[in-house]
Amino acid sequence: MNREEVLEKANELISDKNFEEAKELLDSYTKENDDNTLDIQKTLGLCNVNLDKYSEAKENFEKVVTLNDEDATAWFYLGIIYEELEKIEKAQKAYEKVIVLRKDYKEAYKNLALVHLKLKNNDTALEFAQKAFELDSEDYQIPYIIGTAYTSKKEYEKAVEAFLEGIKINPQHPLIYNNLGSCYLALKRIKDAQSAFEKSVELSPNNATSQYNVATSLQLQQNHEEAFEYFEKAFELEPSEFYLSAVALASINAQKWEKAIIYYQKLVILHPEKQNFQYNLATAYQETGKYKEAIAILSQLVSTNPKSISMGQRLAECYEKTNNLTAAQTVYTNMLKLGKVPANIYYKYALLCMKTNDKEKAETIFKKVIQLDPQNPYAHKDLGVVYLSQRLFDYAQNEFETAYKIAPQDASVIFEYANFNHAMNDFVKAQELYEKAYSIDSNSVDICIFRALNYLRLNNIEKALELFLEANKKFPSQHTILFNIGLIYFQKKSYDAAKEFLSDAYSLYQDAETMNVLALTFYEIKEYENAKNLAQKLLVEYPDNINILLLLAKTYIELEDIENTIKYLEKILKIFPEQPEAKELYERIKGIN
Repeated sequence: MNREEVLEKANELISDKNFEEAKELLDSYTKENDDNTLDIQKTLGLCNVNLDKYSEAKENFEKVVTLNDEDATAWFYLGIIYEELEKIEKAQKAYEKVIVLRKDYKEAYKNLALVHLKLKNNDTALEFAQKAFELDSEDYQIPYIIGTAYTSKKEYEKAVEAFLEGIKINPQHPLIYNNLGSCYLALKRIKDAQSAFEKSVELSPNNATSQYNVATSLQLQQNHEEAFEYFEKAFELEPSEFYLSAVALASINAQKWEKAIIYYQKLVILHPEKQNFQYNLATAYQETGKYKEAIAILSQLVSTNPKSISMGQRLAECYEKTNNLTAAQTVYTNMLKLGKVPANIYYKYALLCMKTNDKEKAETIFKKVIQLDPQNPYAHKDLGVVYLSQRLFDYAQNEFETAYKIAPQDASVIFEYANFNHAMNDFVKAQELYEKAYSIDSNSVDICIFRALNYLRLNNIEKALELFLEANKKFPSQHTILFNIGLIYFQKKSYDAAKEFLSDAYSLYQDAETMNVLALTFYEIKEYENAKNLAQKLLVEYPDNINILLLLAKTYIELEDIENTIKYLEKILKIFPEQPEAKELYERIKGIN
């Protein structure tokens, strides 16, 4: 083929986007004919640009401009090629040459603006972008460039204005919405940012960046649960380490502990040296009740970070949960040796001392808490509990009253103050406080129980029953409530009702008191075999209990078992010869015999 035929064929192939074949044809022709003329080089350069062979394309177009210094299109392509080869200053000069040759070459102004953005010459970038916009006010990319320049200058209001202009021209471009949202975030217009990011997601649901941006705006509004869903979607779309770190932290914030375990296990494998990943994994283990796994991590972290209060505190809490109280105390003791430990650590240690019944140590530590934080109502309250258990009533009263003055609307403080008055037999004052505590926290089972129990001490049995029945609706499987309802019905001689509630209580917890009242109830409703069986169980633990022995004796009378009746009556009289009911029954039965 001659030169004209080669060019015609090459242009046909380029029109069909067969750039590789066109390049082969042109390369073959130039080698055979040593033809480096302008049109051959320009066509070959166009093929190389489309094939991303920028070094070869650079040679082609540099030959073109050498042959024709006024070819604006060739200079424009050279600018693009220089950018791809990261020769930014050469690209700048190439584009400047274009606009010298053609002052209406819009794309050259746009590209010059982008080059100056890369060079951080924001004001110059704005000048070129605005000139481009004067040439074509319908090109949405130009307001986008202007907005980006203003963003770099941190002039966010002007950036917002530019991005909104771009959206007017092209409302379907997700990237503009993302950048608009970022400006709104910088202006602390969080809701507007969220709306912009959500629009970006709507237009490009498979864009991980858009999903991440929505999540960020939600997280700033403390909407952690919904934010987590978007972070997770971003990670699903692009499972990079960046998004993995983001969704892992989001799972902690949203308290999605099982998910947190999965994500932090991945991060720990990737970065075993990063202790914050290990700590967060341990936190997730702790929150899901996997205390042994948490302890394994935390004990290592504490050994390498002995001054870390947060790590030590979590380790101590995990030891407590596994009932390893000695280890927990050791951890707290080591923390206290550090000095300048926060009051809350002393407080938790004091609570642990109470749990181990070390009242003397608890008292000392609670006093330390109060020294560090005199307005801590809980320290005063719990010190009052310690004093009450030691029967130091005046000291206890002083602490409870102090706690109440500091926190007069705290249900737990009011409740313990009520308990103190109850213990002091001031049931009227106690009831006033129980009612106040209940008005603040009606869902506390302890408040509900003690509120009703106090009415029993006020001899208001009907009110106590009413409150226990009310509590039973809230807490239908609570042993203490069921037992007290059954006990009140027993005292009212409503034995069938007593049997119902006492049986339910017994199914939950087989303590001696419940067994005893239930056995007496069985006796009253003439279920003698059941009464006998329960009494026999009680007798194993309390072999010399007069009341149990007497119940058995009376039950055997009803079962017409005279031999066992006499056996238990004689045992009673051996322990207590003058027990009147046993003595009367024994004499009557012996007289019959």
